[in-house]
Formats: sequence, structure tokens, C-alpha cells
Amino acid sequence: MTAQEKILEAFYEKPTVFKISVSDNSMLPDDLKDNNEIEFVLKPPVLSVLSKAGLTMAKIPDDLKQPGSIVSFEKASKYIIEMATAFSILAYGKTSDFPNWWVDFLIHNVTPKELFQLFSEAALKTQSSFFLKSIQIAEAINPMTLKS
Repeated sequence: MTAQEKILEAFYEKPTVFKISVSDNSMLPDDLKDNNEIEFVLKPPVLSVLSKAGLTMAKIPDDLKQPGSIVSFEKASKYIIEMATAFSILAYGKTSDFPNWWVDFLIHNVTPKELFQLFSEAALKTQSSFFLKSIQIAEAINPMTLKS
């Protein structure tokens, strides 16, 4: 599957579901403390959510945001909070603030490699090339702009 096909699949296909095993439940609300895993659903984001995530993602170097990039642990570890925050914003899918325990939960319950993979999936859903192609497609099929 090409990178472009992966991007289209990430946006138009079913949402991605991440089930994270709970090893440290100290930050969880009381009603979730007994859960063995917490589920995060990464849906295709709306523009307002992308804008909010973009503020956090702008703090992360471009090479960390590229799908399939190979980055040293030292470099990626400098941006753990930003990666967890960007993932949380996109998984929450609303412009309002995501639950305040999400970032701490991610940092304390996934390995750095897993966090980078979560972030990479989230970054894939924000690829600008997708939006440019979407705008071109929308213009091409918009009945208001069709010429006879």
C-alpha cells in the first residue's frame, strides 16, 4: 500500500482503536481505576481539531511527524509530552480540553516506542498533502463549480 493510500485509508476508513493496558492507574478517575485497559479511538479529525493539534505539533520537528521516519530515542524522548498531547487532542476529537489525566496515563502506561507509534498514527492523519488533494477533489465534484 502506498503512503497516499495509507493516508486516504486513515481518513476515510474506520477509526483506529488503540487499547492500552493499564499498568499504572494512579492518574485514572475513580470510575476507571478497575479497568485493565483504556481505549482511545483515533477518528478522522475535523478542521477545528486539526488546528488545535497543529499548535502542539508545531513544537515537534518535522522528521518526527513523517510516516515511517526512523528517529533516535534521544531525539524522540525530548518530545514525549508534545507527542502524548497531540495524540490526546486528536483522539478526543473535540476542540474542548481532553480529560486532564490522558497525557499522564499515556506517558506512564506505554513505552516510548509505543508512544512514538501512537503519535505517528496521529501525525499521519494530519498530513497536509491529504488536504490539498481533498480540496482538489472537492472542487472537481462540487456541482456549483462544474462546467457544462
